[in-house]
Parts: sequence; structure tokens; C-alpha cells
Amino acid sequence: VELFHSMLNLWKKSGDWNSPEKAERLLNEMIENEDNAPNPTTETFCLVMECLNRNSHRSKTRLVAGKLQDLLKTMRDLSDNGNAAVNPNDRSIVNELIKDLSKSRNKESALEAEELLFGMIDQFQSSKDEREKPSASSYINTINVWK
Repeated sequence: VELFHSMLNLWKKSGDWNSPEKAERLLNEMIENEDNAPNPTTETFCLVMECLNRNSHRSKTRLVAGKLQDLLKTMRDLSDNGNAAVNPNDRSIVNELIKDLSKSRNKESALEAEELLFGMIDQFQSSKDEREKPSASSYINTINVWK
């Protein structure tokens, strides 16, 4: 998994407009276990989301938001099917979704960000899992959507 994460990190930092597509392709290889690729983890999904957020043109904000939601659904499906290495409630994942919404800066996005934050709070209160506890970034990014 470390080699795959290294590639995703490189693409995330590259500034290359094609890197989100490459990251998604690599993730799909991992999900489909092509060429004995390792199973994706929460970190894998987070890196792909960061790649999408950092390297997608601002004109594609809604498209990226849709892709991030699709990734979250895939994470939930994998988790529901027994992949314990994938936690769709992990705060890093939810923070990436909120960070993407902050690019839109409209009321609909702000309400969506709030819903994600409140969902994170509820999830943490019921699970007491520290990985699901909202961080300062969770709150700051939610506030930024309203600016």
C-alpha cells in the first residue's frame, strides 16, 4: 500500500491537471484488485480526494463535489462489505468534503457542510472513536463555506 500512497502523494503535490484522473484510475485498480494491487484504505481515499481538491480547475467545483460524494459512497460500500481498512466516517474524509464545499461559497454548500459537520459530531458521540471526532479544521472549513 505504501508504494501506491507514495504515487498518490506525488500526484497530489504535482499541480498537474491530469493527476486526479490518474489517482482515480489507481484507486479503481486497487478496488478491483488488478495485478494483485493491495486493498485501498481510508488513507488511500483521502489522498485521492486531496488530489481532486488540489489539482482540479475551479470551474469544475461541482464536478469534483460529485466525484467526492461518489468516493464516499464507494467507501461505504467497501466498509459494508467487510473492508475494515476503510472508515467512511473518518474525520480526514469528511474534512476533505467540507474543504471542497468551501470553494463554492453559496448557501446550499454551506448547509451541506453543516450537515456533514453535525453528522460527524453525532457519529463521534455515538462511537467515541477519536478518528471520527471533528477537528479544528472541521469547524474552520465549515465556517469558511459561509464567507
